[in-house]
Amino acid sequence: FFLTADLFGNMGFYWKEKTGDYFQKTRISEMISSDQRYFRTFSTGKTIAMDTPILVADPSSFNVFKEKHLPSFNLIFRLHDIWGIDVIRVKRMDDLYKAFTGAPSISATNLIDLYGIKYIISVTPIEGDSRFEMVYARIEGLQGKREDLLKDNTIKLYKNRSPLPRAWLVRDFKVLDSKTILSRMTSKDFRPDREVLLEEKPKWGGEAIDGRRGPPLRKTNDVGEPLSGLPQKVEIIYEKNNRLQFLVKSKEDSLLVLSDTYYPGWKAFVDGTPQKIYQADYAFRAVPLNPGTHRLEFVYDPMSFKLGAGVTLLGILGCIGMGWVARRKRRV
Repeated sequence: FFLTADLFGNMGFYWKEKTGDYFQKTRISEMISSDQRYFRTFSTGKTIAMDTPILVADPSSFNVFKEKHLPSFNLIFRLHDIWGIDVIRVKRMDDLYKAFTGAPSISATNLIDLYGIKYIISVTPIEGDSRFEMVYARIEGLQGKREDLLKDNTIKLYKNRSPLPRAWLVRDFKVLDSKTILSRMTSKDFRPDREVLLEEKPKWGGEAIDGRRGPPLRKTNDVGEPLSGLPQKVEIIYEKNNRLQFLVKSKEDSLLVLSDTYYPGWKAFVDGTPQKIYQADYAFRAVPLNPGTHRLEFVYDPMSFKLGAGVTLLGILGCIGMGWVARRKRRV
């Protein structure tokens, strides 16, 4: 009852619309969907705010709702938004999101690179930053000059010309406390492509507790040669909800930074060997790698799920047992 009340009442996800209209993509959704590479999208806070009016040719409530490109619609169309629908938020991700959206402008920090954002949907023009190119504006059917409409609350799609990939390699790191890390990340001096901020010193494969280096991680040559001839590269070779695999080539000791949420239950395996995941850049993940070509795999395998499954199984067996005993008593 409470789940239903929350879904259809509090969240307001219930209204009468034709199925075809509901699942019809907007022009912006079509353009983003045509890009088959790995990236994330971002609808600015002002754009998705319900009290922000927008200009569209057909200003019905539903059309306005869709043109705002809320994270809920991006999920329907399998577009990787930096936010989603949640009930309980991860505090650090929430802190970072507020720092990002609370900045004076989208260009005031380099967090857009850390998030791996390629497409930005905004009612406010993004000007004065050569990193962003406007590729589309929803002005069809509107009266007025194009230059005036672009300055108004029309929906505009911008492309980041050089977004960071889902994961990348860095050599330099700094060890700081969490508050200092968050403060530094909101500075324009923070370059996520050049350094990673950690809360503890990383240990590479085989490194002993006293800091001495032991045998390196096993270097494999049996994973194919798609990365040959390049000094370093990270390539996604497999992805599911609870599993992510990379093929990585590095010419020196480095840290692979993954712009996915750091969360208990995720495990990392380098060439099949367990490796520690470090909390990187306040809320993301990093794994140390030795030189060479490696297969890196992230697997979501939390103990809480196993415990829950065990309790559920015991509960089912207990119910069956009690039912069997009760039936025997009735026969007697």
